[in-house]
Amino acid sequence: SCEAQGWGIQMGFGVPLYNSALCIYYLHVIVLHFHADHFGKVREAFLHFIPLCFSFTTASLGVARDLFNSDGRLCWLQPYPYDCKWNQIIPCSRGVEDTKPYLWGFGAFPVFFSFAVIVLTMSVIVASAIKHRSEMQTRQIFVQACLYVFSFVLTYVWVFFIYVGQTTSFSHEHWLQYFARWFWPLQGFWNFFIFFRPTYLRVRKNNPDMWFYAAFARAMALESTRADETRRTDISKRKSQLLMRASKKVTERGSNDGGVSQLDVSALMAAADLAPSVNFRADSGVKDLQSLQSSGGEKSVIDSQRGSQEKDEDQQTVEVSRDEDKEAPTPNSEESSCN
Repeated sequence: SCEAQGWGIQMGFGVPLYNSALCIYYLHVIVLHFHADHFGKVREAFLHFIPLCFSFTTASLGVARDLFNSDGRLCWLQPYPYDCKWNQIIPCSRGVEDTKPYLWGFGAFPVFFSFAVIVLTMSVIVASAIKHRSEMQTRQIFVQACLYVFSFVLTYVWVFFIYVGQTTSFSHEHWLQYFARWFWPLQGFWNFFIFFRPTYLRVRKNNPDMWFYAAFARAMALESTRADETRRTDISKRKSQLLMRASKKVTERGSNDGGVSQLDVSALMAAADLAPSVNFRADSGVKDLQSLQSSGGEKSVIDSQRGSQEKDEDQQTVEVSRDEDKEAPTPNSEESSCN
């Protein structure tokens, strides 16, 4: 329906806010030297919350107040019937006659705000690169920053002219509508190629005679491999954190109680099974555990655990042999039955 289309269009205004959030993330990593793992769940959640909250709130408000109506081309912030805002004889049955506040608040604000944030963050990143990076690195960062700004302008400049035409007496041609609809969904497309560009240039530099499509495929394969390595690194880090927590609990309980319980040993073994590639000697908490092992605290527990397992196995073996003896007839019983 028309309201569903208007709701979807309004949700799309979270995209420029997400672009500004991405630039803020780049600012923290490049200039403030935040590691990706240490960026913080609170900061990341906040950067996700702002675009989603704005787009969902404005889209739901537009549906609740019947603001999304058709103008003959698409359904967005228009009164219904469309001619009621010019013809006073025709009453408006849906929406409001004056849509200028909603146009600037629902559409222009996120675009202008995001543009200001993108330009500001990219300028700070380039200024930091001029001070702390080499000339070649500064040039590469500057080109990437300009491409991010240019892609944003190329996507939303047509919408800006339409806003100006709808809120002022400036008459805009229909070709602006076509350009706006063509470039509006391409923000993520431009960002992909901008992000992918440095890898492609490295491949072409190392293989100057390689065909364009072959270099593109090689760069895509490298990016895929890098993503897999990043994923494996994240998994190994989580496993090592689990091992460190388990070892600390074992050492704390062992030092306080004078020994290590069987449950603690089982937890540590489970953590070791989850993270077999972790270097145990590199962890300070496990070093304390090794010193505790040298005192015989955990060794006695492990020995007792192994001894109890061996006793259980021996007992099961004896029971099985007894059952076999009962079921198998003896030679004497066979002779008596024959007689």
